Amino acid sequence: MQSISVNASTHPAQDRVPPQAVEAETMLIGAILINNEAMRDVMETVDADAFYLRQNKIVFQAILDLFIENKPVDVIILKDELSKRGKLEEAGGAEYLSSLIDAVPSTENATHYAAIVKDKAIQRNIANVCNTILRDVMDATQSSDEVLDNAERMIFETIRKRPAKNLMKMSDILHTAFHKLTEIRDRKGRLLGLSTGFYEMDDVTCGLQGSHVIVIAGRPSMGKTSLAMRIIENVALDQNKGVLFFSLEMSAEMIAQIMLCSHCRVSFHKLRQGMISDQELQHLLLAAGRFSEAPIFIDDSSDMTLLDIRARARRIKAEHDIQLVVIDYLQQIQVRNVESRQQEIAMISRSLKAIAKELNIPVIALAQLNRDVEKRSEEHIPR
Repeated sequence: MQSISVNASTHPAQDRVPPQAVEAETMLIGAILINNEAMRDVMETVDADAFYLRQNKIVFQAILDLFIENKPVDVIILKDELSKRGKLEEAGGAEYLSSLIDAVPSTENATHYAAIVKDKAIQRNIANVCNTILRDVMDATQSSDEVLDNAERMIFETIRKRPAKNLMKMSDILHTAFHKLTEIRDRKGRLLGLSTGFYEMDDVTCGLQGSHVIVIAGRPSMGKTSLAMRIIENVALDQNKGVLFFSLEMSAEMIAQIMLCSHCRVSFHKLRQGMISDQELQHLLLAAGRFSEAPIFIDDSSDMTLLDIRARARRIKAEHDIQLVVIDYLQQIQVRNVESRQQEIAMISRSLKAIAKELNIPVIALAQLNRDVEKRSEEHIPR
């Protein structure tokens, strides 16, 4: 009987066999050997690393390389290719290659075999991540922050490896698009999304729409946070839509004070000095009563990570059906284990877009621009 070799590093525990589907792996490879065109349907779903058996990893990679070179692949050609690479025995030998096509019921099931193989690969990856996290927890040389940072990085990598499900047929897209166009026509010029309360901005954006990420960028002390608060006020008070505000810089109490002063046209500086009049105080009290009933949720944690933001946005969406997320500000989000600031911002941007798409709500992110641009010559200052 042909011996089977397993990559020991994939075992989540010594006494358990990790998730795997050896039969689906062999059926998939056999289907491709019988019908090479099946590779076109599965190469976006699986790669060699998705296979559990080491010999299947080697065989699939050889088939894929031949396919990319537009060469036909069958058992004889594959055997010759593996022999040239010096990996024929490591891949199970000639007898194993011949056995791959013997039990294939139908090549039409290749995509289903690939989905099974990919699913088991993700499960093994999750098990490996959990084992690594447990090992790090038991390692007395690492702090809890270091363990959490490493866990966050590995979980995000696992999420990125999930198969894409956004491929749609044109007929389905047109059906949805035409339905949307009909809704737009029926609105007779009304906004498609949430109103910001600023008419010129609404004219440009057609309102804040689901799955969109809007970045409000500017140099320090230019009014980014004030603009965001006015948008929150308009959405929550005037449209009665829930808003989740992540304030990574200011406390929730200060935000509430600023929003009240902005709403009542009262100087925040005078409020901090205790110099407001009785009439202004009465206006603030009346506004406080209105704001207390508004669906505004503020999280002023100063050490938020991408996972924290995503998890809390999901929970508040499920509990209160929020329609807008605002983050102040982008550079304060905790991201570690990245090589450069550019990679950090790219990771944050991708994650915020994923949140917007998953919850189907707009996400507003405030961003700080560097003051160094003010040191440039006049012709190089952005306008």
